[in-house]
Amino acid sequence: MLLQKNNIPPKKLVCIGIGIPGIIDYEKGVLKYAVTLREWINLPLASRFELRYNVPTILENDVNTITISESLLGAGRGYSNLICILIESGIGAGIILNGQLVRGETSNSGEIGYFEIGNYITNFNRLKNLYNNQHYFGEILSEVNLFDTLKMKLQSESGYQKENLEQLTLKELL
Repeated sequence: MLLQKNNIPPKKLVCIGIGIPGIIDYEKGVLKYAVTLREWINLPLASRFELRYNVPTILENDVNTITISESLLGAGRGYSNLICILIESGIGAGIILNGQLVRGETSNSGEIGYFEIGNYITNFNRLKNLYNNQHYFGEILSEVNLFDTLKMKLQSESGYQKENLEQLTLKELL
């Protein structure tokens, strides 16, 4: 356990914050939707931690958590307007305007990855190296898909051997 590992007595715990990917129901403290954590949808995550540790628990979108951290302690410190974009298994953005985190009316502002492709792109030939019948932007712009597309382009246009590319990291490829 993290508290024991860092030699922190449980009575010193004041609050718990949990960053989790997906769309959050902030009032209930539950995950409403996440492609990567379907089995966690509608579980009472915040209340389980509150019962276990007897402190308030806040569930927050992972990119919003990163954005708040950057605003308070990182590259966004001193700025009242900030957008932080995260590309991993999908793509999301955290938005701070006038010093306030923006969640939007339905608590899913910044969820770029859940935009449906068909509503925005009509000429798929321009994306032929990225698009393989995906439904959402997050599927096209995921780290894995971008990585695979980069390897494919290097192989086809630069003559690299597939075996040599498979062992390289994204940083090495770039």
